[in-house]
Amino acid sequence: MEELKLKYFKGFLNRTKLCLDDFVFKLQEWESRIRSCYAGLVSFNSNDFRKIIIIDACFIIEHFLRYFRYKNWMKNDPILLKPWLFSEIKCDLVLLENQLPFLVIEDIYKLAIINLEFPSFITITIYYFQQFNMQNLNSETCSKHFTYLLRTFLLPSSFDFVQEMGNANYAIEHVYSVSQIIRSRIGI
Repeated sequence: MEELKLKYFKGFLNRTKLCLDDFVFKLQEWESRIRSCYAGLVSFNSNDFRKIIIIDACFIIEHFLRYFRYKNWMKNDPILLKPWLFSEIKCDLVLLENQLPFLVIEDIYKLAIINLEFPSFITITIYYFQQFNMQNLNSETCSKHFTYLLRTFLLPSSFDFVQEMGNANYAIEHVYSVSQIIRSRIGI
């Protein structure tokens, strides 16, 4: 997978015509803000941390862009050619331990100036996860990370929830995880 991420990273750099130094410089500026998005201390030194963020974020963006323009990539993309691999990656992207802050991915997307050829990153993200968008949310949706976005897609709106429960004092005893909600929706 790491080799595949590097190939996508190179593809992303070729698409944007930006150099690695541009990303490193920006991530130096953003590093403390990114680290503050994580609950615990991030044990990686600055160089390793920035490398992980850059490669993972660029992999995600490039993967989403290829999926968005599926017809252009379906015959030669190593992930899109293998439905099982595509499904594994989609599931992996929503694992809580794999979350990159959405603002980081979005900032890198904006830095690359891809939005001249493609819509906003949130629009592409909603397209990527469209099968879970039970609320038919649009590109005005804000998200902290992919798991949060999928949770928003799958849960009824607060208005509907309040109407269903009435005005009774109702305490939520259990909140279902995104993976539990997805499994129940697709019947696993």
